[in-house]
Amino acid sequence: MLMLSMLIVIWLVVCMRLLPNELWRLWLTPPLKNLQTKVGNGQKQYQVLYCFVLDNIQEFLCVWEDGIGLESCMICGCAYMAIGLEDCAEDAFDFMDRFMRILKNEHTELTVSKLHTDINWDHIQYTQSLHVLHALTSFVPSLQPFKNIISKAFCIKFAIHRMGKGILPEQASHLISWFGGDYGSVLAMDTAKKYLATMYNPEDPESDYKNLHNQSGRLTYLVAGVFRLELKLNDYNKINLYFDALANEAALPTYEWFIEKAEQIVDRYMMPDAYEQVLLETLNNSAPKHLKFPVSEPFYSWRSTTATTLAGTNQTPADDESGEVKDGDADEDEPVAQSSKEKKAAGHIETAGFTGDHVLANSILFMMEYSWWIEATYAIPEVGAGNTNYVNLLLEMYCLFQYKSSKNLKDAIWNNWLVNVTGELGKWIPDDLL
Repeated sequence: MLMLSMLIVIWLVVCMRLLPNELWRLWLTPPLKNLQTKVGNGQKQYQVLYCFVLDNIQEFLCVWEDGIGLESCMICGCAYMAIGLEDCAEDAFDFMDRFMRILKNEHTELTVSKLHTDINWDHIQYTQSLHVLHALTSFVPSLQPFKNIISKAFCIKFAIHRMGKGILPEQASHLISWFGGDYGSVLAMDTAKKYLATMYNPEDPESDYKNLHNQSGRLTYLVAGVFRLELKLNDYNKINLYFDALANEAALPTYEWFIEKAEQIVDRYMMPDAYEQVLLETLNNSAPKHLKFPVSEPFYSWRSTTATTLAGTNQTPADDESGEVKDGDADEDEPVAQSSKEKKAAGHIETAGFTGDHVLANSILFMMEYSWWIEATYAIPEVGAGNTNYVNLLLEMYCLFQYKSSKNLKDAIWNNWLVNVTGELGKWIPDDLL
């Protein structure tokens, strides 16, 4: 069967090179006519049944036989794919409604302040509270049962327009991912596999740990510290003991209790107002009691410093007459060095006259911006962070939904934002199918 399939593919390639364009047109005409008929029937009822996705295509034509004036060349063009639309209201694509909205020219009044005002801060707060709970469950093993509830809340309760890929991690870990593509795509995948095989060293897992996990680890540490304050514990390491004791007695708080605490933490430690409040004493004094930061003595962490002196002298190794540290193997008869440990306070000292807290302000900024970053990476994956074209496209999209579209048109666009090619529940992919 494999040999037969290969022969069929070779035959098709030869036919594509040898058969005249007229024959290809005969083969392609019936499906195109069928598409034109369906589009026409929809227009007769003033309905839009298809959208069209455009993309550029390239093909490198090789010259198989030498000849005068013949040489290989790259042919570039443009093609589109027709995709059927679903769940659209009858007047979703009404031309006059959209045309009149464009004539109003309201998008020219868009400012940064209006863009900021239009942000759904309640939804952002709810989403951040779930990230807080996710970080806490990562830190406390006895809270693992809440992870499934948090995941469902991400997908159902706080999802504005829910669409999933349809692939569960439990299934993906037991299956082989099979990829196919054109010649260039296969070469690119082979190159990626070679880089992964040579660049990653499983004997040194720390080489990628710092890059991949230090940010999420810091968020987990900060969330644990905040929960320590909420629970009135004097050490964040006691959080595990606290919840372990409750778990052993089957007395863990409910999910509603955790989400309420998480929302309070977001209000107090992960919002722009909190950042401004912690830098200005007057704002902190006028804040509500549940949002006010307590004022106390500066906190210092203690670090150990080691001073090594040569036995019988007051010199450290660097204080040698030559000004250089001697090699330990050079003189084996040297007296054994003595080591003394001394604890010194290490902490940030604020400038005179400043009544705020820069350390806490930096922690608030990190928790706030990192939780936003997580949402941004989920919303717009696989794009260049420095590509300003995406910023322009997002602004144009915002203007389309805010000023130039009716509610039915917005719903129609979002309902068809992804495409389900297989027809199976949850298997959605981007509409760029070319």
